[in-house]
Amino acid sequence: MNSSLCLRLALVVAMLTSVAAVPPQEATLGPRAAAYLARALGTAQSNYYLADEVDWQGLYRRAFDAAAGAQAPSDTYAALRQAFGELSHTFVQFSAAALDAEADGREARGLPDWREPEATANVGTRSPFAERREPAVASLNFADMRLGHVIIPSFGGSPAASTRFAQTLQDQVRAVEESGVCGWVVDLRGNGGGNMWPMLVGVGPVLGEGVVGSFEVGGKPAGNWFYRDGVSGTEGENGFVGARLAGPAYRLETAPPVAVLIDGGTGSSGEALAIAFKGRADTRFFGVPTAGYSTSTNGFRMDDGVNLVIAVGLDVDREGTAYPREVQPDVTVDYAAVDDLDAQMRAAATWLAEVCAR
Repeated sequence: MNSSLCLRLALVVAMLTSVAAVPPQEATLGPRAAAYLARALGTAQSNYYLADEVDWQGLYRRAFDAAAGAQAPSDTYAALRQAFGELSHTFVQFSAAALDAEADGREARGLPDWREPEATANVGTRSPFAERREPAVASLNFADMRLGHVIIPSFGGSPAASTRFAQTLQDQVRAVEESGVCGWVVDLRGNGGGNMWPMLVGVGPVLGEGVVGSFEVGGKPAGNWFYRDGVSGTEGENGFVGARLAGPAYRLETAPPVAVLIDGGTGSSGEALAIAFKGRADTRFFGVPTAGYSTSTNGFRMDDGVNLVIAVGLDVDREGTAYPREVQPDVTVDYAAVDDLDAQMRAAATWLAEVCAR
């Protein structure tokens, strides 16, 4: 055990023993449980991008209070969920085996048998469009102009599923573009996140090729996002390929005007995709502010396989602007039904038609 962990354990033990109102047998954690919880909280403290703004002493205290009586690491899971829930875009992922161990421990301690769903960063419930599951691309006629409308929902899946998602989206974009459109609505409403890379590949022909954003960790660049020739990922020392097409990429002959729709359900990787359009020529954002999870996350595995997903940095657009909070629309338009188009779609289509008419 390293010295910093020892210090944290000493701190929490001192805090716990100072509370006379808590019965000693309930306030005491077994050494394995205490070490596990301290290590998990220490990992968050060492890596969370807003660590300087957190009352860590209070967070440790609340977590150890919530874990009173824990003996095994799995007995601390509920306290860990609570503590990580206090940090933005930071959560815990549990395997089925870990949840089984937690249930067994609760039964042995005479606690109710229950299962809490795995925490996620999906924030789609903040949007009336949260139930979207499949990408969809269509054309619409508006003010004597033909426009493309691409819906990109949340996505998470295997590498094979990522390839299918990206390929399906590009194929649909190609079919609509070849029918003749003068501008595009990129609809990210309700996109609560997941895997950003197949999303970038799928909408790549509309977005355009090149560097489209980056990550920033500890105030320093940590990899540029790119889309090129049917491939997306990051560049730099630790660069990687995030997704690629199964076949050749499609390219538009000219860069069209783009209206991006966002709302309170646009979060996490959905926000990253929105940020990839920031700074693009002839692009305007419509709707309401996003969820405010425009931060990059890393996973940190504990010995039992539990994954600590921690916000470690910020998303940055192609012009170097970082996004610690919500992505703001250029034109604020609230939800409302207007004829066959909702108010946000109508505002976006009106602007695109004006640009196309120039």
